Amino acid sequence: MRLHTTSQTFGLILLLALLAVASGCSDPAATKLRYDAEKLFHQAEKQLSDAEIRQQLRDDKVARQIRDAYGASLTTAYAALDQLDQHRDSIEYMQLGQIALRSASRLSQFYYKLRRYDTCTVILNELLGKLTLPSLETAVTWVNLGQALQASGQWDSAITVYGKAIERVSPPIDMQGEIITPVFSLPAQIYQIYSRIGDTVNARQQYVAATDYYGRFARQRTGTKLGTGSWTMLGILYGQEKQWPEAINAYEQLKDSAGQTDWRASTRIGDIYAIQLGQLDRAVQIYDDILARLRGSDTLARPQFIFKKALVYMEKKQYDQARSLLADLNRDYRGFFMSNPAPQFVKAQSYEKEGNWERAETEYRFLIDNYAASDQAMSSYLHVGDEMAKQGRKTEAEKWMGRADQFFSSIAGRTSGSQIEAVAMTYRAELLRRNSDWNGAAGMLLQVFDKFPEETMGQNALITAAEIHREKLNDPAKADSLIESLRRIMTMPRDELTQK
Repeated sequence: MRLHTTSQTFGLILLLALLAVASGCSDPAATKLRYDAEKLFHQAEKQLSDAEIRQQLRDDKVARQIRDAYGASLTTAYAALDQLDQHRDSIEYMQLGQIALRSASRLSQFYYKLRRYDTCTVILNELLGKLTLPSLETAVTWVNLGQALQASGQWDSAITVYGKAIERVSPPIDMQGEIITPVFSLPAQIYQIYSRIGDTVNARQQYVAATDYYGRFARQRTGTKLGTGSWTMLGILYGQEKQWPEAINAYEQLKDSAGQTDWRASTRIGDIYAIQLGQLDRAVQIYDDILARLRGSDTLARPQFIFKKALVYMEKKQYDQARSLLADLNRDYRGFFMSNPAPQFVKAQSYEKEGNWERAETEYRFLIDNYAASDQAMSSYLHVGDEMAKQGRKTEAEKWMGRADQFFSSIAGRTSGSQIEAVAMTYRAELLRRNSDWNGAAGMLLQVFDKFPEETMGQNALITAAEIHREKLNDPAKADSLIESLRRIMTMPRDELTQK
């Protein structure tokens, strides 16, 4: 976002005034109204800019002052618009419309962050009712209104509003052919919300609608950004519904400048063959082809494909070859190996799958000691304890699991506010679940959601907590309430219009 400086503001005001005179509009009252609204808007923008620079936006008093400034700008702009004739005072009317749009967008952002969704809805509804906006601005405003309605629990109204945004801009591209992401993403995101909350009937209907939507643009807009984006979205949707041949076909349509399937799309195809279809030799062939094609900065991805090949050899039960590739990674791409816990985790697994538990436990312990804050280390802590119990090492297993809880608690405390904290808290909930402390487990998971409501980890925690309430605590009403909370929070990332 670029904000005008004071000198730029006066220059802009002068230019707009000259344009107004040139257009034949010399009504001094209209010019004064527009000037007052514009002055208030730029004062609000300067307050916001200063607060961002000084990192004061979390100060409630500062934030309230900025909200009040945008509110004054919006009120003045509306009052001015009511006194102007749209045709006679066309220049002033257009300029005031832009001030109202930007002020309302800024103001709704503030109220959305405060979770005052009803106020946000009123602001955006009033904007749409008072002004006839260009199609792009109208569509984005409809999307933001839908998000506010969704967040306030008015899901049916939100769906209606999202539909208006989709209808308003079709195809979802601007004058330069760039994709209008907030609108383009809607069909897929609506399907994903229904899918996440377990509403299979509506999820299926939205899946059909979304694939029809993207399929139309994929076929009609070949060679454009919209066509490419549509094929990508189709690949994702087909994958989510486990329609693997269709997903592969969609990714194969994503071509590079030489007419070959783009190597990133080929990666997804290779992963489908390896993980979903079990065609391991085909997957290795694809990864080798990609390795041969990597050039320039793309070669930074090389260690990832060596690691993918190691995973394939693990699936083929060729553990020596898998470890050989991991050794190559450790030797040739030391930074990748040392910063990534996954290769060490796979190394430990390779020994375990061979039946060499003594060596596997050594490797798992190394992982725990050297990659303590990783998901792999935390899952290994539980796994090693489970194996100790299976081997009859009961006392050792009990002590180990006690240390595991301390370990998770320590990690959470040291990484407060990060996704690592969410992972550690989730593992603490798992320990409570294993001890049949269902209330404790559900409570811990809800803490994860409360701290990370917009993250996948937090939303997964909420889903698990709902399952515990439904299946273990015999409280379906609470489970339904939690799922409703999930639907409210799963709004799309807000893409407010800001001053460029």
